[in-house]
Amino acid sequence: MKKIGVYFGTFAPMHIGHLHQVYKAAFENDEVLLVASGFDDDRGAKIGLDLNRRVSALTEFFSDESHIHVVKLDENDLPPMPDGWDEWTSRLLEFVHSIAEGEIFKATFYVGEEEYVTELRKRFPLNENTYLAKIADRSNIPISATQIRSQPQKNWEKIIPTFQPYFVKRVKIKTVNADLLILRLNKLFANSGVQFVSTATPIYDLELECHQRQLLQDFYTIIDQVNKIYDLEVLRLK
Repeated sequence: MKKIGVYFGTFAPMHIGHLHQVYKAAFENDEVLLVASGFDDDRGAKIGLDLNRRVSALTEFFSDESHIHVVKLDENDLPPMPDGWDEWTSRLLEFVHSIAEGEIFKATFYVGEEEYVTELRKRFPLNENTYLAKIADRSNIPISATQIRSQPQKNWEKIIPTFQPYFVKRVKIKTVNADLLILRLNKLFANSGVQFVSTATPIYDLELECHQRQLLQDFYTIIDQVNKIYDLEVLRLK
């Protein structure tokens, strides 16, 4: 009997809590079905991370793990929840059968809410296969995609790497010797999701201008401003 772990979500973005659940499912099963679901104008699309981009980021991240199968569940043609449970579950089960490849299987669905357990169990088929649904407890990893969307820089290291490019903040620096400041600031903020760019860069999220007499003071001023704006704690000397 093939054991299949099923984990679904919006993943906007995928974070370290999700990843631990995927790997728990991977250790407990032969195959993992990782389902990214969504629709046009969902919460991911609203921040430039639409369903296709999320699927692409997941596929890239797990490309070296052949037993983790990333699939897209497009909800655009389905009734909105809670009216769409029948169609949504039917489509999900089609993915499970494709992974089973004709073998009898045991599918375990790892879900985040008790409501999902209830709704799935109502719709599990009565056949030779086994279907289970259980709560995926991530309480000891206190992070959510909502928190990340609100403060991506503060939670940078909790974002899965292939999703990080969608959350980079570009800070344009206007001051004398800007190139030298940019070089050093980018090294200092390398693990924060903040990228410093020159005045020639057409696309940016924030512009900072300094008029200090000393380059070192500009350096410290920018560090302080960026820390405050993005709720970071990048250290500096007094």
